[in-house]
Amino acid sequence: MLFRSEIWASDRQQQLIKVFDLNLNPLREMHEPRLTSGLFVDAKGQVWMSAGMDGRIFKLADDGKVLGWIGEPGRSADPNAPGIGEAHFLAVTPDENTIYMADSVNGKILEWKHN
Repeated sequence: MLFRSEIWASDRQQQLIKVFDLNLNPLREMHEPRLTSGLFVDAKGQVWMSAGMDGRIFKLADDGKVLGWIGEPGRSADPNAPGIGEAHFLAVTPDENTIYMADSVNGKILEWKHN
């Protein structure tokens, strides 16, 4: 994921988010105990992360600190069930009012709207 002239990559085995410059020189690492499945930068430059089996989407600060989250874990064959089997790819609208996330275990796309 490209963020302010940095490349952020998740190393799930080592529980890290690794940050590189545009020449792929390492800049820093951030400990991330959750199973990072997606990183996204919205139009305002805000970083978002989907966290696999935790069933959550996190809003992150530049240093990786969690600013807030949404979602609850849960597995179900019912497409209307509220739980998230595995939070995977995500996208956030430019106004940050809508978040879309793919649940790769329950086989559905979730949408959250904020007023």
